Amino acid sequence: MAMRFAVLAIGLFLAPAAGAQDDLTDLVCQAKPTRLCVLEMATKASNAAAAVTSENLPFTRIVETASHADQLDLALSLADRLDMNDTIALSELVRAAARADRIADLAPLFGRLGSDEATFIHSIAPFYAASGREADLAALIARTKPAPPGELVTSWRVEGELRAGRGDAAADLLREVGDAERPMVVDLVAEALVYNEDAHLAHPLAPFMASNEAHQLGRKAKIAEATADLELARFLVEPLASLANEDRIYVQRDVAYALAVSGDWQKAVDLANGLEPRHVPLALVWIAELSREPQLFPLIEKAMAGIETDGAREAVIQRLIRALILCDLAPVAQSYIEASPGPHERTQRLTHAAVALGQAGRLSDAVGVARSIEDPRDRAWAIWEVAWKMKEPAP
Repeated sequence: MAMRFAVLAIGLFLAPAAGAQDDLTDLVCQAKPTRLCVLEMATKASNAAAAVTSENLPFTRIVETASHADQLDLALSLADRLDMNDTIALSELVRAAARADRIADLAPLFGRLGSDEATFIHSIAPFYAASGREADLAALIARTKPAPPGELVTSWRVEGELRAGRGDAAADLLREVGDAERPMVVDLVAEALVYNEDAHLAHPLAPFMASNEAHQLGRKAKIAEATADLELARFLVEPLASLANEDRIYVQRDVAYALAVSGDWQKAVDLANGLEPRHVPLALVWIAELSREPQLFPLIEKAMAGIETDGAREAVIQRLIRALILCDLAPVAQSYIEASPGPHERTQRLTHAAVALGQAGRLSDAVGVARSIEDPRDRAWAIWEVAWKMKEPAP
């Protein structure tokens, strides 16, 4: 079956990558992709696209992804493209430098931006705590004005323990915090980890998240999804009924996704069907993608019949392509690509196909599909997204 899928992916999706056949580095990367070489390919594609347009190129997203993947040298090579408005990319870059004990390498960036370590204390402090650099942490806190409140400092220490894999030590710190301050500390740590796509590290916080307020239920859903914790996901279902409608729609969707990842796709479908009708088709597609359960496609087809606008239908189809590929139904995904109503839609559908192939571990096929996109800007974005979402093979 795996060989058949590979043949289908190559035969159905790939077209010659325009102007790229003679680039040996890219061809070698396509043959044996790693996240680093695909990010380098995305950088090269972005530079090529910059020759024809400066509009919305993925340089900052490359910095974010490279930093999160600890490819600090690549991220630093693009740092001159960042300004203080690029808050996510800057935070990821500073975290990567702190993780690698290379904050000194950021001196040129700090000088250009008129900032310093204290500006990014939220990104640096947890890693000083994780590595036991108490003197450096204390000095950083001392020169930060205004002085950070005690709950925030404690949250950095707890986050540091979690980032270092010391869940028991993090729990001990939380038990030492007063009852009045503990919920704030837990909220700060959970928010930081979930927001920075590190929700899996927050799992030891779950026993301390006793509130059934929407924000805590939502964060627990993200933690359950990231760790495939079926028990936690199921525990979150009952409190949904107590939420206001404007909150429940989002939290209920996130709980459904956590259930889908964790193995209870039937209950996930029940929750999705309880959403407003306009949200149901896309929610079902996400559940199929996360659970990789082909039994969902008849339900998706039925739900899609009620979509009222072309834009909403196109959004569902693009995500459906991912789900189909992840459920080993590449030929069906290809039929949607061939039926694209225009070049923009085809590009978006190809991008989703490339990302799904990468998520399925078919990395060479994923890179080939992304490189086949004709528009230089769209090609750069597609290659970056493959790098962002790709599942690298175990070493």
